[in-house]
Amino acid sequence: MKKEKVALIAPLFSLLALITAIVVLFLKGIQAVGLYTPANPEALTLALQISGAVFILGLAIYAIILPEKTRQILTGKNVRYGSNLLIISLAFLGILGSLNYLAYKNPQKWDLTAEKSHTLAPESIEILDAL
Repeated sequence: MKKEKVALIAPLFSLLALITAIVVLFLKGIQAVGLYTPANPEALTLALQISGAVFILGLAIYAIILPEKTRQILTGKNVRYGSNLLIISLAFLGILGSLNYLAYKNPQKWDLTAEKSHTLAPESIEILDAL
């Protein structure tokens, strides 16, 4: 009976810790933007670390108490498809980030208007070169 209670309580503590971590991350984001200034900024960092540790500890306790159920969850079809989606999403974000970095480091201005109305005339370029 005690094993089942602990197996039920551990995921609940993990869920509560995850919700706490999300709230603290939201507060840290608001603090980074400058909309919120806590009296003790280190307390937010400490709360984030504690909630993260409790989340991991709760999952570990659940995995130790019910290893068969954990193995069944981790080897299911949904986890395989979800991990595939995660890998593809991370690859997409990595490629997008790399392209953004390259575009930032190599600025190029193009006049894509039909009449080239934002392009300097050759005479203007000659005058600017002469200066």
